[in-house]
Amino acid sequence: MPSTTQPCRPLPAMLLRIFITSPSLLRTFQPASSQIWWLSLPGGRQIQKQVAPCRSLGETGVGVGKPVVLLVALIAALAGPVGAREPDVPPSQAAFRAALTKYYEKCATETEQARFVELQRARATAFVQSLGEGLAFAGWLLELKGIEPTPRGGYFVRFIDPALADLRAVRPTYWNGGPGKIGRETAIPRDTELHDVLRGMRPGMQAVVAGRFFPDEDGGPLFESAKITFRANEAEKAKFRTPYFSVQFTRIEPK
Repeated sequence: MPSTTQPCRPLPAMLLRIFITSPSLLRTFQPASSQIWWLSLPGGRQIQKQVAPCRSLGETGVGVGKPVVLLVALIAALAGPVGAREPDVPPSQAAFRAALTKYYEKCATETEQARFVELQRARATAFVQSLGEGLAFAGWLLELKGIEPTPRGGYFVRFIDPALADLRAVRPTYWNGGPGKIGRETAIPRDTELHDVLRGMRPGMQAVVAGRFFPDEDGGPLFESAKITFRANEAEKAKFRTPYFSVQFTRIEPK
């Protein structure tokens, strides 16, 4: 009988072990100095099988056999969707991101100025549908971009979405400021829980954030945008590319 030691079991044997689990049907043995396979069948009958040596990809470049190709394809098929998935965020944030991207892409090719108003109203409707009652949100993953002190010792803060941080594409900012009394209402005062949390944070840190938007005249979240050009169409596109949303933060938890 050949030796039962198995110092290097070739891949075909491993696959046989996976798919054929009954030892009464198949047992494999490989001598250390041989490439002969012994198959033990029911009734004690044995047969020999000559197989090619076990070689690595570095030695051959090809020829590792169909089982390897199929196995790699199976792993890729299973791992692909998982690898492509972004970090888990609440459905409201995912829908808000999708609306931002969708309408930015629509406006990027628009040339008629009247159409920008229609797109902005449609985007506002999509925002409202993605948010909770009162334009509230919770559990959003954001990244702290800046902290500015207020004259009374409080904080104005700016957050960005790490998934929409490319300066060449849509890049929203969420900050606790805005026109008129909004800035006074949303500033984070000293000697509060939020103030203590922010005191220990630095730009670049991520946090799980909750709060609410302020409604604009279309019913969607109120925002402002920088007018970086006097060309009308480009100024309208800035509203889709770099909106500053006014937010009242109610919870900030550093990650």
